[in-house]
Amino acid sequence: MLVNLEQYQHDDADDAVRSGGDVDPDRDADDYFGTDDLDAEEWERVTEDGETLLRRSMTLEEVTAVSVPREQTHEDLPGVTVQIRKGGEEEYVDNARIVEVQDPDP
Repeated sequence: MLVNLEQYQHDDADDAVRSGGDVDPDRDADDYFGTDDLDAEEWERVTEDGETLLRRSMTLEEVTAVSVPREQTHEDLPGVTVQIRKGGEEEYVDNARIVEVQDPDP
């Protein structure tokens, strides 16, 4: 299956924003997002309920199952924890909204 998600994070870079809206370039993805395999340009600023958040679109391929566990994180962000199974392994995406799930071979 092909799964499209939107994931949300808090925007804690307010102090590093220049007048053009760019994030200060001396912050690397590992320091900012807690992982080094993300490109900071993947995230965009959005406003929801009067709060500025970061949102990115994710497309996951070869997914075998999608579920939403009963136990959720209690963060004040949009979305829920989504469990993705691929190749016998489980992955959790916190603060995500499911946009679309496609099965090309139902």
